[in-house]
Amino acid sequence: MGDLTSKKPSELAAHTLRQLSRDGLPPTPWNYAEVYFQMEAPPRKETLSDLLEVSSLFAQMEEDTWTLRQLEGLGRLIPRIHLLSDMEVGREAHFILKDILTRNRNFLKEVLEDKKQFQKTVLFLNQMVSQISGTLENASHKLEKNLERLNHSKSLEEARVTFLKLTEESRDLLSTIKKMGSDILTANKQLMVSSIEANLDPLTGILNRRGLQRKQGSFVGKRVVFMVFDADYFKSLNDQHGHAAGDLFLRQLVMFVSRQLESMNFSFCRWGGDEFLVVFEGESLEAIVEKAESIQNNLEKGVLSPRIFISGTKRDRVTLSIGLSGGDYLSISDFERFFSLADKALYQAKQDGRNLVRAIHLDDHPG
Repeated sequence: MGDLTSKKPSELAAHTLRQLSRDGLPPTPWNYAEVYFQMEAPPRKETLSDLLEVSSLFAQMEEDTWTLRQLEGLGRLIPRIHLLSDMEVGREAHFILKDILTRNRNFLKEVLEDKKQFQKTVLFLNQMVSQISGTLENASHKLEKNLERLNHSKSLEEARVTFLKLTEESRDLLSTIKKMGSDILTANKQLMVSSIEANLDPLTGILNRRGLQRKQGSFVGKRVVFMVFDADYFKSLNDQHGHAAGDLFLRQLVMFVSRQLESMNFSFCRWGGDEFLVVFEGESLEAIVEKAESIQNNLEKGVLSPRIFISGTKRDRVTLSIGLSGGDYLSISDFERFFSLADKALYQAKQDGRNLVRAIHLDDHPG
């Protein structure tokens, strides 16, 4: 093959593209630059460092349609940059990268600020829902006590005083709930508008299905684990305690799982209903099996949920069934394969009795 370091930039560019093709990697700016770095000696540090910064910016903004179009354009531009540099116009390529950086730094700040605001709104809603739940529980306890006192009143005057206290507390409670309801309605309107642009789930604040699918290209060339899980008997929770209780459970579940995974590199998505998908990068399947079992074992401590009646079983709380798939993610088309195997493992966990973890390694299912 010869000494690559002695080749012209155009030859290195062509070799880089062939290497990416052999490795099954798309010619994205990051993949291209990474392979090119390994072969070019000495690298033109200024231009290539700009290239990497541009790629880094795009990696943080990949949910945005406009940004994806820019990224695709940059991917087509990079091979031509090195061909042009062979004709002594490398400075123009450098100016192109500088221009992209200048125009997108401010745009990135806006995107990140929008996301931060979205997360704050979700957090506010979650706190308000928890606060309402606590307020209602405390008020219910007080009203029950006062009703008991009313029933045991020894005189008409004592009953009248207790009744007036009941009326006053009920009026205060109604006023508090109305205020909270108004705040939640306002925040929810803002959330629904911003979530459409952010590709985020308005109930939990994590990625929605579309948001995660748009990240699938960033997994290429990495060892990944897909974790698909859903809530066992979630329908019973909704039927017996109402959809507000179900929504509260899902919010708390997302916060609990996120805290359990905070030391890892992962993307978290609400796939639909009570089904969730987490994609881990750089983790072994064995390590995630252990983490999934830990999540199951600590669920009752981390997520407060009302007791439910489940016919034919001794269980009285919502549990999690978890399916995993792991291996090397070689191309964008692998997304469906990984998800399908993790979903198959989830189905097996359900069949085996629920509240279980089942895993499939891609090496055991080639093709």
